[in-house]
Amino acid sequence: MPQISSEPQYGVDLVTFYHPGFWGVSTAEEMVAWCAQHPREMWERMLDALAEAGVPWIELTFPPLDFRSALAAFGSVDGVLEAFGARGVRVLSGFLNGTHWGGLSPQEAVAEVAEYAAFLRGTGAGILVLGTPMLAGGPDAPVPAMTADEHRRLLGHLAGVCDAVGASLAEAGIRLAVHTESHSVTVTAEDVRTLMALTDPELVGLCPDSAHLTLSGQDPVALAREFADRVLVSHWKDAAGPFPADLVLDEDVHAVHRRFMRPMGQGVVDWPAWAAVMATTPTAGVRLLELDAAPDPVAELRAARAVAEGLAPVAG
Repeated sequence: MPQISSEPQYGVDLVTFYHPGFWGVSTAEEMVAWCAQHPREMWERMLDALAEAGVPWIELTFPPLDFRSALAAFGSVDGVLEAFGARGVRVLSGFLNGTHWGGLSPQEAVAEVAEYAAFLRGTGAGILVLGTPMLAGGPDAPVPAMTADEHRRLLGHLAGVCDAVGASLAEAGIRLAVHTESHSVTVTAEDVRTLMALTDPELVGLCPDSAHLTLSGQDPVALAREFADRVLVSHWKDAAGPFPADLVLDEDVHAVHRRFMRPMGQGVVDWPAWAAVMATTPTAGVRLLELDAAPDPVAELRAARAVAEGLAPVAG
C-alpha cells in the first residue's frame, strides 16, 4: 500500500455500486441476474463511474463485482490490469465473505482463499479483508445463539484459522485484515481484543469499519487507536448512531444495516478524530470510502471525498 506524505488518495469498496437503480433495474435479484449475464458491460460501467468520480483505488467484494466476474469480463489477470489501467484504477484490497469460517478447518480455509490470493497478487493488491461469522439476521447468519463461553471458543477457533490463512497469504505478499461487521463475532471491542491477542500480529491485522462499530455501540476512534499498528485498511463510512435497543432484524441483516447508514458527514462519526488516528496506521496512504448500495454512486462518492478532503492531510 502506498505511504503518502501529504495528500491521501481515495478508494472505494465496490459494494457501493450494489444499488439496483445504478444498473437500471428494480430489485437486487434483477441486478445480480443482469450483471451475471453482462460481466464486461458491468465492469466497464463501474470503471467509467470510478473515473468520473475521481476515485482510483478499489476493494473488490462479493459477487457480482468479485474477482471471478472480473476474469470473466476481461479474460485474464493481464486483461483486468489493462482495463483497469486504462481508467487509472488500481486494486488495493479484496473483501471475502467468511461468514461460514466458524465451521472450516485451517486447511479448508487456506484452500478456499488460494485462487483469490493469486488474483490479488497478480493485480498488485496487498490485503485480503475477512468478513467473519454473523450471529443474527437472515440467510447470512449460520451461527445460532451461543453462550459467552461458546463465543470465546468460536473466536479461538477463528484465530487458528486466521493465523493459518495469514501465513499462506504472506507467501504471496498479502496481509489478512479482519473486518468489524455489525452482528458479527468481531464487532465489539472485547471481540477484537480477544482475536488480536490470539493471532500473530505479523499475519493477522484489522479492518475497522467506522459505521459498523458506531452502529454496534462501540467507539471506532478508540478502537482504531488501540490497534493502530494492526490497522491494514479501514472502511470510511458514516452512521446515524447506535442501533435502537428494540431493533428487529426483520429482513436480511445487511439490508437492516443500510437503514442506519448515512452519507459521509451526515452521521455521528467523528471524522477529524478518525482521520487523525488513520494517519498513524499502515493504511495512511489511502482513504477507502464505502457507501452501501448508493443510488447515485458518482455523486455520493464526490460528496464523500469532499468531506474527507476537508480533514487534516496524512502526517509525514
